[in-house]
Amino acid sequence: MTEESGRVLRIERTFTASAEDVFDAWTSPEVMRRWFHCAPDWDTPEADVDLRVGGKVRVVMRRPDGTEVEAQEFEGSTTVLMVNSGISTDERRGAQDEGWHGCFDELERVFAA
Repeated sequence: MTEESGRVLRIERTFTASAEDVFDAWTSPEVMRRWFHCAPDWDTPEADVDLRVGGKVRVVMRRPDGTEVEAQEFEGSTTVLMVNSGISTDERRGAQDEGWHGCFDELERVFAA
């Protein structure tokens, strides 16, 4: 992985949840619809996960104004490290940074419920 122009996003978050619950959060469309959006007032009406080799993840997030954005446990803790490289501009890197932190905040809220 190369870090061209600082356009790499690296987020590490430890969740108060088991590895199994965190795995489900990233692989279960039902669970993904509960957290995979940038802020509490957003919605995720669609989530599809194909766990096969070469499979894809598809998520549609809906802003409060109705605009849609498509983005292709309480015992122990689990750390998630997400690295996204090859981001084309500093503006897109900033938007992804904000968006992913929002998603992780929502995931933390789901685990706290």
